[in-house]
Amino acid sequence: MTLAQQRFSFYNHQLIELLQATSRKRDKGMSFYKAKARDIIFRIEALCRLYRDVNDKKLFDYWYKEFKALEDTLGAMDHYEAMLNEFVTYKPLKKSAEKILGAQLASETGFLNDVLHSSGWLNGEKMKTFTDALNEHGWSSDAEDSFDYAEGILNELQKLEEKYRSGEIDLTLLEEGLHEFRRRLRWASIYTASSNGLVQLLPTKMYGDEFKKYCAKEVVSSPFNQFPKAPKNSKSILIQSHHLYSLSWLIAYLGELKDIGIRYENFHALCDGAGVRDKKVTEQFLASCKFHPRDISALAELAADNFIHSDNAMERLQRDLLRYIAKEE
Repeated sequence: MTLAQQRFSFYNHQLIELLQATSRKRDKGMSFYKAKARDIIFRIEALCRLYRDVNDKKLFDYWYKEFKALEDTLGAMDHYEAMLNEFVTYKPLKKSAEKILGAQLASETGFLNDVLHSSGWLNGEKMKTFTDALNEHGWSSDAEDSFDYAEGILNELQKLEEKYRSGEIDLTLLEEGLHEFRRRLRWASIYTASSNGLVQLLPTKMYGDEFKKYCAKEVVSSPFNQFPKAPKNSKSILIQSHHLYSLSWLIAYLGELKDIGIRYENFHALCDGAGVRDKKVTEQFLASCKFHPRDISALAELAADNFIHSDNAMERLQRDLLRYIAKEE
């Protein structure tokens, strides 16, 4: 089995076990959601996304869309549950939240139930088809695959930097800007975390003061920065630890800002729907925000500019990957 197949197999096995456990539950959609299946699907989705660019576009784009459809539904459930749990605590909004957000959560759960049943996820057909396709695929050698994997991460970072520098990504926009920028950053992070040990951190004690904030304890201990041992007979893709930590820090920080923006949109929608014009309710909401919603775009742009322009963190990440690629060419 090639290193690439091993990567998929590791997460496929976990997902198959979850689906088998779900098939024995009464409320299958909610059980699958509560089992934290989304993280596993994220990993498989990321591998398909990377391999469609560096390997077989037709095969992996098809499966990327299959897993993405499942993950999108789990993401919608996560969103509606979080919003429901928060806004039922606001007395003037409680009934409106239960009615609107509760109905949306129930709808997504019902849709997930249907998808799990009708698309062959629960009876094993879907994963068997996927596994068979991977087994029948003509994989590159391990050395070529490792080279391609490094290029896949590098391409993701280069394209994103180009889009940001050109103004194509506008962080003053919540969904098309801030959320999209963070989403693309997160793909690069998940690529490294899902490499099954091909990517390794190169511990570095000497780095500039600009990287100190990026190396916070919660960043260093993130599951996305914990890698298994490198596979035998493979040449690891080495990324300096503080460079990868800077990526994790920015993803987490932008996530905080994005969540405030999304919560603010939902808060206003519920207030409008319920006809609530109470200053105390608004004050309660703003008190729960780490940053004021009006400031999130400016804060996001400042963080991104520091990461790309001032601290050159994006360039340094790319340089680590380019070093590996240059040695393997």
